[in-house]
Amino acid sequence: MIEGEAPGATSLREVQDGKPDDEREVTDMSEGRPRETSRILDGIRILDLTRFLSGPQATLFLAALGAYVVLTTSYSWQVKQMALLDVFFLAGLYTIRLVAGHAATRIPFSFWLLAFSMFIFLSLALVKRFTELKTLRQQNRHDSKGRGYTSEDLELVAMLGIASGFLSVLVMALYVNSDQVIHLYKNQTLLLLVCPLLLYWVSRVWLIAHRGKMHDDPIVFALKDRASYLVGALTLLVLWLATGHY
Repeated sequence: MIEGEAPGATSLREVQDGKPDDEREVTDMSEGRPRETSRILDGIRILDLTRFLSGPQATLFLAALGAYVVLTTSYSWQVKQMALLDVFFLAGLYTIRLVAGHAATRIPFSFWLLAFSMFIFLSLALVKRFTELKTLRQQNRHDSKGRGYTSEDLELVAMLGIASGFLSVLVMALYVNSDQVIHLYKNQTLLLLVCPLLLYWVSRVWLIAHRGKMHDDPIVFALKDRASYLVGALTLLVLWLATGHY
């Protein structure tokens, strides 16, 4: 009799000893037949990534995915109404995508890439807010509905966005002089040519936004802009030449 059951209960169970837990049988005395016990989730796979990723990488990928869901939900519910915090959230969401990509592709993390991404994505998020505020001012409206900004914030947002974009170029310049570059590139000095390309692209994005011609999300704009493709192609060319494999 199992400890804790009252005498005279309608169903008595006897557990066989001497066997592993997953091989034990339970006998239902009321029905007179053995019944096998099993763990609740035995045989059930909710999401198995271990076929493609190692344990730590799968954990990191799921952690990034969970953080992305939490931040996206928070942004949609409340954060998008908070000035400045909203653009930091947007920059963080783009950066988390890179973290998840690192985990999924098994590419080692790069501090420089993450630092560069945070600044450039923050600049692009501020471009989006700048465009909204410029439209607001052109319509002679003061408050932005559902946002924490006013038309008076236009110049400040532009200043913060341009500074953030130029800081991303500074990170690139510092990366050229880092120890990692020596092991990856034979002609690391050539990488400095990427800096004027990035400076041009960031400046051009903000010039177009200042003229009121940024009608899309900055990422969407870059995917449609021929000059962005040219800058990207030249950047890849410089990276290839810096490797010395030609």
